[in-house]
Amino acid sequence: MGTVLSHIVQKRYSQENENIATDALAYILQSSDSARAGMMRLLRGIVPEMPDLEFRTQLSDDSIRPDMEGHDGCERRVYVENKFWAGLTDNQPCEYLRSLAGCAAPTILLMVVPEAREQAVWREALRRLEVEGIGTASLAATDGLVHAVATEAGPVFALTSWARVLATLELAAADDAGALSDIAQLRALCDAADSEAFIPISATEVTDQRIPALILQVGGLMQAAVEVGVTEEIVIVDGLRTVASWDRIGRYVRFPGEAGPGFWIGVHLCLWRKHGGTPLWLLFPSGPGDARRRCARYSNRGPNATASAQSGEVETMWSPSTSKRARSETRSSAASSTSSRQSATSWRRRHQRQERQMPHDCVPLADDLREFITSTRWTYAKTMPLWPHEYIVRDRVDEGLFVRLVEHIRAHGYEGRFYSKPITCYDADGMVYWTMGAPVEETVIVNRCREDATFEYRLEHGTLPR
Repeated sequence: MGTVLSHIVQKRYSQENENIATDALAYILQSSDSARAGMMRLLRGIVPEMPDLEFRTQLSDDSIRPDMEGHDGCERRVYVENKFWAGLTDNQPCEYLRSLAGCAAPTILLMVVPEAREQAVWREALRRLEVEGIGTASLAATDGLVHAVATEAGPVFALTSWARVLATLELAAADDAGALSDIAQLRALCDAADSEAFIPISATEVTDQRIPALILQVGGLMQAAVEVGVTEEIVIVDGLRTVASWDRIGRYVRFPGEAGPGFWIGVHLCLWRKHGGTPLWLLFPSGPGDARRRCARYSNRGPNATASAQSGEVETMWSPSTSKRARSETRSSAASSTSSRQSATSWRRRHQRQERQMPHDCVPLADDLREFITSTRWTYAKTMPLWPHEYIVRDRVDEGLFVRLVEHIRAHGYEGRFYSKPITCYDADGMVYWTMGAPVEETVIVNRCREDATFEYRLEHGTLPR
């Protein structure tokens, strides 16, 4: 249901949706103790020891300007970045995490997005962390959150939706009529911004010739890929046509042979808007199970295509920037579960082979390193109760011994896993040591846990957190 606020904003100030929503959220948190308590309950689901915070909007800090900050006195403890349909800036999330890392106490970067963008924004944010060499470890998502990871930079990075945040505030402010009225106004604004309604085009966007240039560029890339495929006899276009409609530009091709399946390749605007990630898509117009097998056979990517239950087509993301590493997102829960079990089984077999070839702790620690890990005080990771482990921080211990320990782990460890992420591990005296993979000179944390608390052990014994 619309409101006067949402009507005026969408009619006259739609380009300022994010700023207006941020100011409205800050006003609610500043004017209502109960709503602020609800926000703190959400944040303490990430960091239980987070103190009561004062929320302020868009304070500039050199090259970054978070939408909203949570302050404990003069200390910044939380950045809240609010999004509707704008993309991530060059500084997000990496520079924001580095900025928060300067605080000695636990900190949080929280990103709030529309429900329809949860997965696309999270994928892109994690990709940027990987590119920057910032390691992550998954955390259990508590009520009000969609995703959360502990980062090697220090702060926790979490993502949620506007709908979840507002539901949390409404529950906390159930007896505050004024706050509920304000939250209802903000919800209407968010609903209007999230809708499929026409978004007015600004003068800057009309004159920005990079937009048509981008569409022409990816269209040309698609066409060139098809021509190479025909030349190399990978695909056939005989008797098949090009297709252009309001939502897609591309053509049909098929693989050689009598049973070679056909598919569509091109720029799909609706799927690009829905999933993000890439404008280029392959569509296999057949049953999900059959198409998954065909994708595995002809594209050499394994049975990991994206099945659309609504159209019966298989939507496969193909990004020129990631080449064969293009990501697919499985929306069939049964197919996803099967794929996960197959991946886990494959990983266990591979890991068992590695164990037979390279025994753990094959090169023992030097005496001074063994004394270092024994005498140093390790800090328990309170923010990851589902994954009990300890850590030491480079600038709080002997740096020379810290660096030698990291180098020993890297040189004499073995490849382990934390879910899909490969991690170099090293075993000593019943404990498993690891870092998150950044270059030695940039590594600031060494972690350790008991062997029965590792991902591999818990996967094998069915004790992974749910």
